[in-house]
Amino acid sequence: MEMVCAYLFGINMPCFYWGEAVKSAVYIINRVPPQVIEFQTPYQKLQTFFETPHQPNLEHGIFGCTVYVHTPKVLHSKLDPYAQRCVFVGYSDFQKGYRCYCPHTHKLHVSIDVSFLETTPYYLAGDFGYPLKGEKVYDKEL
Repeated sequence: MEMVCAYLFGINMPCFYWGEAVKSAVYIINRVPPQVIEFQTPYQKLQTFFETPHQPNLEHGIFGCTVYVHTPKVLHSKLDPYAQRCVFVGYSDFQKGYRCYCPHTHKLHVSIDVSFLETTPYYLAGDFGYPLKGEKVYDKEL
């Protein structure tokens, strides 16, 4: 739960994304190399038994960052935008791809063809009326 709170509070995500934050935290925790198996991921440890071991791709997006989901050419015309601005909420369970939610259309997109803006949070501080997420602001004139 500490990782979930860090996800939500660190990048100014609203609390109704808590379920997606839990799923994303579990995904990342399962890929962190523990000390028990010599600081290798389970995937790497399994690959040592095969003749051609290779490193898994450990590049992942940052929860809550801005992503642009690219629209296939058959679904847009010349004047429509080629990508849709969404918030990155995790990884797909059943297919290869990233889960991206568009708050304006209330649709969840699962796609591999996305562009991450990892340094740009989707929600800015103060968007929901609580600028410090649970921290008390004391008046200096007391």
